[in-house]
Amino acid sequence: MNIYFEDWSMFLPTLEGKGIRHGNRIIKAFATDKDVRLEARRDRVMVISSDDSPFREDEEFSYEGRKAYSGRQLEQDLSRLGLSELGQRTVRALFRFSYGMGFNQVAMAEPHGDGWLINHPFDDIDGVGFAIREPERRSTGLHLDIFFPESLIGLGNILGVDQEALVDLMREGRRIRETSAPHMAKERVI
Repeated sequence: MNIYFEDWSMFLPTLEGKGIRHGNRIIKAFATDKDVRLEARRDRVMVISSDDSPFREDEEFSYEGRKAYSGRQLEQDLSRLGLSELGQRTVRALFRFSYGMGFNQVAMAEPHGDGWLINHPFDDIDGVGFAIREPERRSTGLHLDIFFPESLIGLGNILGVDQEALVDLMREGRRIRETSAPHMAKERVI
């Protein structure tokens, strides 16, 4: 799948209200089968390819000071969620991108209150609850929120983080996601 990015920094007060550490920006990563550069009619939009195939038994995802997850276990956890096929592919693509960039490890290491900010690696992917309740309608809204300072630095190193392009794309992102699932075009998508 193709991972593309939108700037949603206007929602920083939400993180601040929850006492969550951030780097003064929120970049959302979405996954789609489409080439967003063509959809948005912009060649400066950065798209990164990410594997959406089922997790393999030989894959292992480690977290310092926390439990490691095998590909087999993640695939079982994903199948129990009740997502559509598109939702499952999207979670895999977003997770592999996040883990490959180290974003997922940063989120899993983040303390919050008496525990952790996230308890399972998939908790890093936003919109799963909506997609579980309405699998066909909400799967295109699944996304990764990137806001920790170290994650934003890592993202900036590969994207160059063109502020104008990311803000412009946010305005078009909903249309792009809706056209990824034509049966949803007239319904509200988050």
